[in-house]
Amino acid sequence: MNFMHKHEDASTEGSTIHTSPSSERASCEAYCTNMRAMTDRSWHYLMQRTRATFAALSIRNYRLFFTGQLISLSGTWMQTVGQGWLVLELTGSGTQVGLVVATQFLPLLFVTPVGGMIADLFDKRRVFLLTQIGVSLLALALGLLVVFDVAQLWMVYI
Repeated sequence: MNFMHKHEDASTEGSTIHTSPSSERASCEAYCTNMRAMTDRSWHYLMQRTRATFAALSIRNYRLFFTGQLISLSGTWMQTVGQGWLVLELTGSGTQVGLVVATQFLPLLFVTPVGGMIADLFDKRRVFLLTQIGVSLLALALGLLVVFDVAQLWMVYI
């Protein structure tokens, strides 16, 4: 149902559209009601999908693991950027920065094939905890070397 009436206006060329205030109000109210209903449905669907997506976070142990991994990976990336920056400050060489970043991933090449065997033989929680402690101690040692201004290039590669 169209409440608008089209007619030629004598003062301007072309056609103009005139509506009565009551029909305009009714049309606007219908539009607003329809938009509210669509928004409510969309919001409900979005919340439903969000709950389904993050359902695993309702499990306490997974929340602890997720939070720990978030902190650990953030630290790992900060360390990667910091080591690259340190090498750049020490040498001024982009090649050395590339080498130090590449050598950070060499242990993965050698440890990955036996990683599954280690995971099967030992308690996973203990292995995970020990590796995190080891990585943290190495990062702390390099950080202390930098703070006391005794860091050299060969120390970064170790």
